[in-house]
Amino acid sequence: MLGTHIEQRGPYRDYPVGTTLAPDEQRLELSYGHLLELQQGAHDLDAAGKVVQRAFRDFSIAGPYPQCDPLLPDGSPRPPQ
Repeated sequence: MLGTHIEQRGPYRDYPVGTTLAPDEQRLELSYGHLLELQQGAHDLDAAGKVVQRAFRDFSIAGPYPQCDPLLPDGSPRPPQ
């Protein structure tokens, strides 16, 4: 299984928004362990029944852009700036 929109250069480290060159980007392939984490995360729903945005070590689960909020490494939403 392949991920999409990687924009991640290491564990919990994203490239800045607007980066056009990402030479050290994470791989698209997701391991079996990643799929287990993804399955767990996809079952975390909020009161409205939407998947909760969450950061994992090698990938994040987020809503459709631009409605989703940036995530902190602990998986919590980044405070507004």
